[in-house]
Amino acid sequence: MKISIRISRSAQFLWIVALFSFAFYSCDNSKPEVAAPIHSCEILTISEVEGILGTPVEQPPAETHNVQKDLSHWVSMCNYYAPESGISAGVMIKPFPRNQQNPDAAYEAYTKELKKEVPDLDLQPVKGIADRAFWTADIGQLTIFSNSHMYIFSASSKGSTDQEKLDLTKKLATAVLAKAP
Repeated sequence: MKISIRISRSAQFLWIVALFSFAFYSCDNSKPEVAAPIHSCEILTISEVEGILGTPVEQPPAETHNVQKDLSHWVSMCNYYAPESGISAGVMIKPFPRNQQNPDAAYEAYTKELKKEVPDLDLQPVKGIADRAFWTADIGQLTIFSNSHMYIFSASSKGSTDQEKLDLTKKLATAVLAKAP
């Protein structure tokens, strides 16, 4: 039996961000308190995700939930794929970078480091969705800093415009933020 796994461009970028975050967190040997882990695939039900995407998704979703207690770090990713419509969407959640206690400080530290690593990345601020957020159209990704967590939402589908991707990630983000602890 052959198992096929589809990994969208946005899911691949989520992995890159996760690896970047691991390196960013690992540079500091102190172990400050971080927010309790949240399992991204347990926030929304499959029916809620299908309602947001407007199409059935493969089950179970592709997920990664990794807690590294020795580094006081965790990351949780959940990726949904709708084969009928070709829509893929993802949610990644992790605590703020080390020693960042509020959304503004976490946003500034993260974007500064991200711009250093990927200088040409266009980060467009997004107002009204959370404490601090930015949209990256090239990869269809909405990054949100709220409470003690960083949320990264991605969406893509063949032929969709940047605005349609942003609208879809906002819908997904609104649903997740309403239910997240």
